[in-house]
Amino acid sequence: MKCRLLALLAMLLLSACERGSDEQQIRAAVAELTASIEAFDAGDLERQLHPDFAANRKMTRQEAKRLLLFYRLRQQAVSVKVPSLEVILDPVYTDRATTRASALLTSSDGLIPDEGRFITATGRWLKEDDRWLLQQLDWE
Repeated sequence: MKCRLLALLAMLLLSACERGSDEQQIRAAVAELTASIEAFDAGDLERQLHPDFAANRKMTRQEAKRLLLFYRLRQQAVSVKVPSLEVILDPVYTDRATTRASALLTSSDGLIPDEGRFITATGRWLKEDDRWLLQQLDWE
């Protein structure tokens, strides 16, 4: 009986250490990206973007990093809220996924936001070395 209890406990601990499903990993990556933006952490942002990253088919990974640094100088705070996020895993290529999200972006020089914008965004993700990286982002 004691061995069974220990075996069950070991199985529970091992399952708790798993990284989670691909969808959970992508949702966590989106949360990590928004946290990087809100913290003005350009280095962390760059690590989460694929080397071939493109935003609206124009902005590269380096340009995204520079834009965040520009906002850091210009704004005291930036907020990204994602009330709706859909994750679509590619059924054929298991290392690819698409996200569709609605997001509210605000920025301020003080406590009260002075700029705000609601966007709809589509992201394309690639899994490399067991990590999901944002490869493309388009928004309206």
